[in-house]
Amino acid sequence: MFCSTIIPTIARPSLDRAVESVLAQELEGDAFEVIVVNDSGAPLIPAPWHSHDQVRIIDTRQREKCFARNTGAAVARGRYLNFLDDDDWLLPGAFAAFRDYIRKNGEAKVLYGNVLYVDVCEEVIGELNLGR
Repeated sequence: MFCSTIIPTIARPSLDRAVESVLAQELEGDAFEVIVVNDSGAPLIPAPWHSHDQVRIIDTRQREKCFARNTGAAVARGRYLNFLDDDDWLLPGAFAAFRDYIRKNGEAKVLYGNVLYVDVCEEVIGELNLGR
């Protein structure tokens, strides 16, 4: 499996978009999984992605974000770990770009992409690109 995306959450409404942005990535076969670590202390509001084959939900009962991330990493099956907050999302083609980079440049220990900062209207207000 190429990648495991770990999303720690406190059950914010933006969680659905975060998970759906990962599930929308196009890679052949079962090349990735999504591990949602619910640290809210309450059940998540039901959503269609809960029953998706590539999604696992783990409850950690308010142990904090670091614990949630480590819990997801401990059960991940992917060669690479992708950490995504529950109020962020992946742009289309993110995983394909990472995979293409690895195929051209050899194995990697760490991969990261550009970060776009957007306001509540989803207008880009800044970008982080380390140029590496």
